[in-house]
Amino acid sequence: LDSYLGYFGKEVIDGNLSNGDSLQDIILLVVLGVSVLIGVFASQLAGETWESVTEEIEAEKRKKKETQTSDEIDDKITRSVFGFELPEWVVGAQISLNEAQQRMDEMIETEYRAAVWNC
Repeated sequence: LDSYLGYFGKEVIDGNLSNGDSLQDIILLVVLGVSVLIGVFASQLAGETWESVTEEIEAEKRKKKETQTSDEIDDKITRSVFGFELPEWVVGAQISLNEAQQRMDEMIETEYRAAVWNC
């Protein structure tokens, strides 16, 4: 594509567009330009759609958290297995892992919103 555009540009500068192939070249460049514009539009539309979807998901999560009572909140900590109570160090380890996971999720969310990973 680069070499073709360079060759076409050279023909324009030299004034050699009088032959019959120049119309085909111009049509090809117009089609190429239109396809690039369509790609840019589709990319912007996809980005806006993704942002609106993530906003809706976050709104649903907030709404769900607000409507839960303290009895319904699952802290994802296993405190007993088959009716046997787990030792405190096992429960403490689960709590520490959950807190670490929450910190990682917050860091990832912050970096995502800052567009650190978007190239």
